[in-house]
Amino acid sequence: MNGNSLIKKLFEKFYFNFYLFLLIFTPLLFVTNTGELFEFPKTFFIYYAALLCLMVYVIDMISNKTWISRPSLTVLFYVAVFILTTITSMHFYTSLWGYYTRFNDGLMSVLAFFALYYVAKNKLTSTDISRLSNAILLPIIPVALYGIAQHFGLFEGRVVFGEKSDRVYSTFGQPNWLAQYLVMLLPVVLYKTFYAIKPWFWYTILILGYTCLWFTFSMSGFAGFGASFAIGLFYLFRQLGFKRVRVKIGFLLIYILMLAVLFPGILEKRLYDIRQDLFGMSVSPVYASSENLNANPSKYKLSDAGFIRKYAWVGTWNLIKSSSKNFILGTGPETYPYSFQPFRPVELNYSSEWSYLFNKPHNYYLEIWAESGLLGLVAYGILFFKVSKNQTIDKRLGLVGFAITNIFGWPVVATTLVFWFWLIEVEEEQNA
Repeated sequence: MNGNSLIKKLFEKFYFNFYLFLLIFTPLLFVTNTGELFEFPKTFFIYYAALLCLMVYVIDMISNKTWISRPSLTVLFYVAVFILTTITSMHFYTSLWGYYTRFNDGLMSVLAFFALYYVAKNKLTSTDISRLSNAILLPIIPVALYGIAQHFGLFEGRVVFGEKSDRVYSTFGQPNWLAQYLVMLLPVVLYKTFYAIKPWFWYTILILGYTCLWFTFSMSGFAGFGASFAIGLFYLFRQLGFKRVRVKIGFLLIYILMLAVLFPGILEKRLYDIRQDLFGMSVSPVYASSENLNANPSKYKLSDAGFIRKYAWVGTWNLIKSSSKNFILGTGPETYPYSFQPFRPVELNYSSEWSYLFNKPHNYYLEIWAESGLLGLVAYGILFFKVSKNQTIDKRLGLVGFAITNIFGWPVVATTLVFWFWLIEVEEEQNA
């Protein structure tokens, strides 16, 4: 083997091992010495990883005179719209870097993911991508084990939030973020229990992952998983027949029921909140009084999440339609905390979050429209359609769950990384 062949081989090994480390390590990363312990380090890890990967790729391209393939027009359109809405932003630097403490979903993070996508598109082989497609599921094991341990308080006194938690967050910092990650990947694991080698290994991961998902007590997570699981069962029954799936699915359904009975957790309180949202909430006129009139956050047993989202969405819609510029181009990526305040409905003063600064509308589609306009929403919709259109059924189910959780939340670093990797998979299949 001559010198050039050896160097080329080293570069090939670097790319696979780099993406393997990136996909496995990113969901597990958190620190204990920053203001935001979970999303902030993940975001900057993506920044540094993208920079390193791009530098190696440029050196490789120069030394080996590598042929460069063009990114898809869909991806270029999405990035171009993001750049345009950043340029027209009400606060350029926030749109460039992202809102402070997390920084994900600013232009820099989009460019970082684009760089990782572009290098992978040019340097990863179909065999590499197939192996990475399995590896991306492995972090479920430590993530789920840590989350389950949190529920039972096994790490009390040894980690930052080690006290026994009503809702677990594992390495993600927030139960809904953890739930979104699991909802996105568990349908893929479900299919591997029927189609992959060593199905019981994947079945164990499925049980661990669902147990952790249950302990998040995330309503958006349950909605996303429930929809994808129901559709998945329909396809499995149609493809394999009832006899081939009944044992594994039957045991899984029994296990799900047992978890609900043995560990109801905060669901009773959540159902109380929903009942209050539907039947018990009314805002009465306010009169002068000698009594101390304060918003009463203890009125609900846990959180009036439905009421809060309702009026956050109303205010966001008022922001969107407040001007033609906002409607078409938005106020700029990540500027929602600044732009929402003039449109904040007074009804939110009667919620448990009456004193909060709203930095998200808790609906990713409204968030895109408010920050990047209708143009940005269309660009994201086209990109999402591209990822899901030519995808395998198991990953389509994951995307269904992902899309549902985004109705009530927003993507985080780990789920965004999965989304971009699945985009790479789709384009590799199309080019094969």
